Amino acid sequence: PQVSGTGQLTDYVIGPKFGFEIPAISFANEGMVTYGLSIGYQEPYAQYQPALVDPPAGAEVVEDWRVFYELARRMQLPLAYRGTAYDMQNPPCTDELIAEFVKRSPVPLERVRDFPEGHIFPERSQPAEPREPSWPHRLQLAADGMMDELRELSGTQHAASNVAPPHALDLLLVSRREHHVYNSVGHELEALKKKRPFNPAYMNPGDADRLEVEPGDFIDISTATGTVTGRVEIAEDIRRGVISMSHGFPNRRDTGDGGHGTSTAMLIDDETEFDRLSGLPRMSAIPVRVEVSRPQ
Repeated sequence: PQVSGTGQLTDYVIGPKFGFEIPAISFANEGMVTYGLSIGYQEPYAQYQPALVDPPAGAEVVEDWRVFYELARRMQLPLAYRGTAYDMQNPPCTDELIAEFVKRSPVPLERVRDFPEGHIFPERSQPAEPREPSWPHRLQLAADGMMDELRELSGTQHAASNVAPPHALDLLLVSRREHHVYNSVGHELEALKKKRPFNPAYMNPGDADRLEVEPGDFIDISTATGTVTGRVEIAEDIRRGVISMSHGFPNRRDTGDGGHGTSTAMLIDDETEFDRLSGLPRMSAIPVRVEVSRPQ
């Protein structure tokens, strides 16, 4: 448990219960398959864990779901899951939510609980069934709206100017994944900090030559929303006109031991630049201006 970079900017931090303080099931490990982080269990394994310890006396902590429940209750908004409406005056317990979540599983939660150490069950999930003959829907590949957005992005120019000043480049900032980096997790873990305590700004060698920077140099990355400082790393697999960085790092100037972080979120305008369908802010292909960072 630690106060994240986001938490450091807040007026209030709501403390959640952790691991052994709440009941849990092994579904979370299976869920990683969906997000490409794991291949999941090779066999239909499942386990239920009850809450094992109580939070420290006087700790004002709650389950994560309870925060959203209480917000909805005070706003007089109804909550439902898969068509089941919840009583907004008498909150459910975590076990009830887990049971509802896995209600359609081949093995009921009650049976999983019969095996405290976990169990490989003989049941298998049902394979995908053929579509119903009357089902009219199809995936829309290259829908008009999608193609319009791609055309817009392919012609993106920096809003401030189409002509960069000397020792500056107009580039597109794209996100990236790296080993030892997972969103905002692990920045304070000594084992990971020893590997590299910052998120480099990866550049194509040609763009680095134009900007006259070398690995380890600092650059200022700017949009109309903000400016951050990054440390250059040369990468042959980055195409010209693009700069690539991992997200989830807090801003942190060099501390003498190589410690430095660059918050790409400071460059994002989530009020005007967002996806019209999901509401998510534009987090990649962001027009930026890159200049050599001058000592302050």
